[in-house]
Amino acid sequence: MRAVHLRGLYKRMGRKPGSQGRTAGFGLGGDGSKDDAIDYLSTRSRFIALSSAQKLAFERFLMAFPTGTPPVVGWTSTVTSTNLAAEGSHLLLLWSFAQKGRCDLTVRGRLAGLPVFLVLDVTTGRFVWDRAMLSTVSLVDLTTALALKNSVLTFEGVPPGMGRRLAIDRDGDGILDGDEGVTAYGAASPTCAPALLLTANQSPAIGSPHFALVTRGGGARSPGLVLLSARRGPVQIVDLTIHVDLTAAILLQVGADARGTFVLRLPLPQQTRLVGTRLRAQTLTLAACGRLGLRASEGLELLMQR
Repeated sequence: MRAVHLRGLYKRMGRKPGSQGRTAGFGLGGDGSKDDAIDYLSTRSRFIALSSAQKLAFERFLMAFPTGTPPVVGWTSTVTSTNLAAEGSHLLLLWSFAQKGRCDLTVRGRLAGLPVFLVLDVTTGRFVWDRAMLSTVSLVDLTTALALKNSVLTFEGVPPGMGRRLAIDRDGDGILDGDEGVTAYGAASPTCAPALLLTANQSPAIGSPHFALVTRGGGARSPGLVLLSARRGPVQIVDLTIHVDLTAAILLQVGADARGTFVLRLPLPQQTRLVGTRLRAQTLTLAACGRLGLRASEGLELLMQR
């Protein structure tokens, strides 16, 4: 008989599924036939003299051995607009443990059907996106956004110090996952407030069915155009700087939502020949501040990834 360490004892409890409300383990004893510590103590002659209260105290003591990983690690809470009230206490618990350094708090899911990945920055109390040009958001911002159609978020406690890698920078190279293969160039024109901000919702990986170009800062429900070309510009037209080659450009019509955000969904085909190719993009929309009644975003260059 070999004595095993006690820090993993919780994994063995509950040999029978549902025993004492626990997830089924593989039992105690040399043959794994005992459901829990009380069962084990009750079938050994040297422990028979113990009362039920004493056996329970022994079990609680044995179950208190640290595992090296806080219990909150691995705990998830999936939230939609319909169960937000019920899951609110779980979110606050994850938040409080993250603030205490017991875990990092990551978020993944979809908002308005588009994939999102974030991690909590405990120094500011705000969530950081997987794209550098996006502003941080609060927990209230995220829960409010769940009211958008096709929105669901999963909050998860992960090992301390691993949240950034697991959520927004998986290769640890300092370039966020959503910025891999995405490079902004040029400048928005003319100078208007707020400027149009063009970005991608994720890295342009071939075979991605959810890839999209997202432009923020437009007018609510305003019309717009996205220019796509294999080559860069620039071309100056009065006070507009066009950052793509118009002679080889494709024009796609888009419309802003109530927040002034344009979304152009571009599912990427699973074709390896596209890896390493580049696509340039720019967004145009109406603007009273422009001499032509238009304004343009900066350019965006996409390098197709595997």
